[in-house]
Amino acid sequence: MGASGRRKEIYREAFGILGEDLPGVGLFQTHAIYGTSGRVTWRPDAQESFFLADMEMRS
Repeated sequence: MGASGRRKEIYREAFGILGEDLPGVGLFQTHAIYGTSGRVTWRPDAQESFFLADMEMRS
């Protein structure tokens, strides 16, 4: 079997696995809940990223 035939066999096996055990597809996202101290100045962004450099402690 040449390289092309081996590649086809690998793809056939891979797609067979994907057909039986489908990967999850994120069609929606649950709401994120955050909790911080009243002394922390921070607002979550739309991508729900956590950049500690954007957080500050109030005195």
